[in-house]
Amino acid sequence: MMYAEDHQPPVTLLDLVTLKQERGGFFRVSFPKEKRPVIFRLLKEAGFAFVRLNKRSLFIRRKLNDISHVGLYDLVHYFKDHLQTLDYNALPGETGYHDVLDAFYRTHPIKESNQVKTALASELSETERHSLLLKIDYGYVKAQRIQETLEHFEESAFKLTEDKIGTYHAGDQRLYYKAIGNRRYLVFNDIDRPEYHLRMFDCWVSTFAKESDIGKKKPITIEPIIVDFRWERDFELIRAYVQ
Repeated sequence: MMYAEDHQPPVTLLDLVTLKQERGGFFRVSFPKEKRPVIFRLLKEAGFAFVRLNKRSLFIRRKLNDISHVGLYDLVHYFKDHLQTLDYNALPGETGYHDVLDAFYRTHPIKESNQVKTALASELSETERHSLLLKIDYGYVKAQRIQETLEHFEESAFKLTEDKIGTYHAGDQRLYYKAIGNRRYLVFNDIDRPEYHLRMFDCWVSTFAKESDIGKKKPITIEPIIVDFRWERDFELIRAYVQ
């Protein structure tokens, strides 16, 4: 998919480089500053961009319906590959691809600079922002996972109660539970420790004398299901209890 802002003619090799004949008849290739906007145009057409995401600044690449975080190396590598696809017949004498590649390494037209960042500057849509954060920000991933788990609790008719005695772990404050028959309950204790950047749910099947005891008295029996329950990963462990 192309990301050019308008339709422009294909880029030729001479749009990118200049040639200067030296003594001895050979030609010296260079990537002059005035032609670098054409390089940036190629990168933009290939989906590369420079964006700001929260407090970070980074290069990305958009491809079809995907977006990914890339490094400067990826821009350089793409352009090097593109150079191989161009027509070198317009170059004089024995000047060829290797001369152009040598000039590329010598002049570094694609480097960590304000010129590159400004030329490729772009804004992220909310959908792109979400997709990118899921790939590069573990804290964001964890927050999304917690939110989705809480939504699943609501959809599956779990009840919420205060844990006044630290039923499973000292310091826990909330229990999510669902009756599964014969005084047994599927229970999730909400482990929330902001000082350690920790938030997760452990899962249990516990027996209580009556529902009102949950969070106030220790269970009669406790059967551990899994530590750090993740709905998308561990749902099969509890499917029989919630459907």
